[in-house]
Amino acid sequence: RDDEAVVPAAARVPGVLLIHGSNRGRSLRKDVDGTIPAAKTADGRPARRWRDLAHALARAGFVVYRRAKRGYALNPDEDRLDVVDTISLARSVADSRRALAELRRAPQVDPQRILLVGHSEGTMIAPELAEGDDGIVALVLLGPVVEFDAVIRYQLATKPVADASGALDSDGD
Repeated sequence: RDDEAVVPAAARVPGVLLIHGSNRGRSLRKDVDGTIPAAKTADGRPARRWRDLAHALARAGFVVYRRAKRGYALNPDEDRLDVVDTISLARSVADSRRALAELRRAPQVDPQRILLVGHSEGTMIAPELAEGDDGIVALVLLGPVVEFDAVIRYQLATKPVADASGALDSDGD
């Protein structure tokens, strides 16, 4: 590839792909900056979680790929809500696969050192992208989606019973 000649492999850096959560209810726009309407940072600026995280990671030496979720634009007046309404988990996975491929093509990125950062629904997508991909070296899952019934059952019933059985059964029979 031509871009491999631009940056020697030894000089390439890890890449990070930021993966949005779902747009259920359209309560939070999923623009490229991860803007949180009406929220402010400590210094009074609008809260833009993906932009702020991307800038911090870039300062630490990573190449970061962030994108708007399907149908969202930088300017809210340009959002395509008819497109937003067609978003599904399958489409989000496909969009994330394309974004991962784009990140890997960046000439500065070591395609074998990719980190995935998923938020909410992105915590379901990131492991799917990582499965069987030796170039994914880390997953960061923020606000993971879990089955709360299963977690509560485990915490309140399964684990205490197992712990009690282990404590009471000293001879292991």
